[in-house]
Amino acid sequence: MGPACKKAAELAAVKIAAALAAGESDPTIFQIGTSAPPPTFAPIANAWLAHHSSARQLRPASATLYRARLTSLVTAFGDQPLSALTPAAIEDYLVRLREGGSVRFPGKGLSDRSLASTLQVLRLVMKYALRRALIATDPTAIIEWRRTSGPVALADPFTANELHAILTAARSLDADFATALELWMRTGLRAGEWAGLQPRDLDLDTGVVHVQRQWNGERGYGPPKTATSTRVVSFGHPILEGGWRPQRDIVAAMGQKLRGLKRTSMSPEGHLFTNPSGLPWASPLLSSMWRRAVTKARTRYRPAETLRHSFASALLSANSPLLYTQKTGGWSTAAVLLRTYAKWLPSFETSIEAAPLDTPTHLPATPAQLRPRPKRGSA
Repeated sequence: MGPACKKAAELAAVKIAAALAAGESDPTIFQIGTSAPPPTFAPIANAWLAHHSSARQLRPASATLYRARLTSLVTAFGDQPLSALTPAAIEDYLVRLREGGSVRFPGKGLSDRSLASTLQVLRLVMKYALRRALIATDPTAIIEWRRTSGPVALADPFTANELHAILTAARSLDADFATALELWMRTGLRAGEWAGLQPRDLDLDTGVVHVQRQWNGERGYGPPKTATSTRVVSFGHPILEGGWRPQRDIVAAMGQKLRGLKRTSMSPEGHLFTNPSGLPWASPLLSSMWRRAVTKARTRYRPAETLRHSFASALLSANSPLLYTQKTGGWSTAAVLLRTYAKWLPSFETSIEAAPLDTPTHLPATPAQLRPRPKRGSA
């Protein structure tokens, strides 16, 4: 699609979105049963994005992801009428993406996760068109598509020994970076929440972090992903030592390290952690420093966001209450947490062995206990 077509599509999208927002029907929009020319995919897709962003109040990161997926779809179907998006055409498109649809790495196929995300955006666009009587049926409802190998387990946490090695390597590279990483390990924040911390968010005496924003790079600050209000997280969790209850000696040690940061804002509203350039730790410098630390630690590489997985798995493995882990990590529900981390819950037998002697375990009755006791005097 050339620049002229793209410009026309954008103008049409603005016109369509304005008409729909006013509750009117745009005379240029084809509706079933009329003789007007059918609309092409691009203006309808752009109108959907404008409507969806406003109706759902999308976060900047989500809007960026939708826009990226929509760019791929518009490149493939932009100047085609909606009627051309048949189930067969969509299936062929997904096959092409799977075989070599990566933009960053030409010739490399997209992952199942990326394919599912692209298909989800297409489904939303077609449902939008269906609700406005622009198509008679939704072609995405009957397409045949499935993952190549089922859901991929995303969590691959570091062990305590690996975390120790990474911290030791990070200290030899940059002391401030090591302190920032240790706080990340002990709080399990999301990458944006960690990068968005400000001095005013920390209470060094009580050892808590108030998580109330995330850093979105060039787009600046935004709200946390799921929390509707500030959540409070302790940086005294014994992730490196074993256990889940925050400990005072860890709080004291972390408080001393945080007070000793060489690069931090003097303003309460500045960045708590900054790289040597004075900017918040974020890609690509974060990726570069992280890779150096992991390589020097001789640890199998996983991205820095794995520190959040390590936090969740460590707490659950140490018998942390499920609700505590969910609230501390900012997962919307316990079901969302368990979807990824359930396998780190201790087995029933292990939980009983680890329980204190004075703690009732509320074990269910065993079959032997359910048998009626023999009467006195009977054989």
